[in-house]
Amino acid sequence: MKKLKLFLSFLIIILFQSFCFIALVNKPIIYAESNSNYAKVKSGCLLFKSIDSTQTSPENVMFEIPESYFVTIISETNANIFKVKYDNFTGFVDSSFITKTNITPTLPTLKNITFAINSDSATQLRSEPSADSNTNVLTTIPANTQNINYIAKISSSVPTGGTSDVWFFAEYCPESNPTSVYYGYVYSERTTNLTPIIANTEADPPPPETAITESDNVENYEIPMLTKIILISAICLPVVILLIISIIKARSYREQSKNSIGQKVEIPIKSFTTNQHKTLKSFKGKVYKIKDKFEPTLSFKQNYKNIDFSALDDEDENLL
Repeated sequence: MKKLKLFLSFLIIILFQSFCFIALVNKPIIYAESNSNYAKVKSGCLLFKSIDSTQTSPENVMFEIPESYFVTIISETNANIFKVKYDNFTGFVDSSFITKTNITPTLPTLKNITFAINSDSATQLRSEPSADSNTNVLTTIPANTQNINYIAKISSSVPTGGTSDVWFFAEYCPESNPTSVYYGYVYSERTTNLTPIIANTEADPPPPETAITESDNVENYEIPMLTKIILISAICLPVVILLIISIIKARSYREQSKNSIGQKVEIPIKSFTTNQHKTLKSFKGKVYKIKDKFEPTLSFKQNYKNIDFSALDDEDENLL
């Protein structure tokens, strides 16, 4: 009975661990997309020319990055300042104005946003968002010029006669020389027909348990062979330990039983009744295996069947 129980215990353990291993190996593993280098921009995020984000003057600010779009993180200069790239422009941002993301956006920067120059007069494209001097003029954009590429905006000084402090940072290719490309600032009140800017709604997907509803959307991951071997060893180890323990116990039990054969014991003969003496005498000289337990309720013959009667001394012999 003990052996049967032990065998059933081993069988249950092996079946359970095998089931767990099969489930682990065959279970589809969902992995979030590896971290990209993109970060989503919050409102008021400035692209600084230097690492000093405390200097917010136009001399140190390239432009304000459009909200909801993305920058590519180049490096983390420190906990507060990241070196990033927006479109083709590299600078620094305050880390509190961006949120790291795990996605690779399809539209990280503004595209196809254009504006035109007012039809009443030409205007200047400047290297700085200021009209206080003519030394920063890059080129003159003719009146009524169309399809100038808008990149971003910046708040700066208000020119004479103007009311707004907004300047457009733009890309301009002259019609007279299409191979030439200028990047600079145009005062916003000298422009018209700016394409409406729509927020970018791309964001990290929901957690896998809510985002994935069909098994076809889950990519199976093949566990490496070395990992499988380690898992199998870890699962089988308890079974092996239990098996070794059971073998040791079984050997110990056999040795104990073997050593018990022919063992001599002393019997309180004087306490026996006359009938018990006669029964004992009839079994004298016969060697039997000692019983594990002595049960007084059994008959004399049953109780002492397994006793080595050669252990009786002379005094006991006289009693018999």
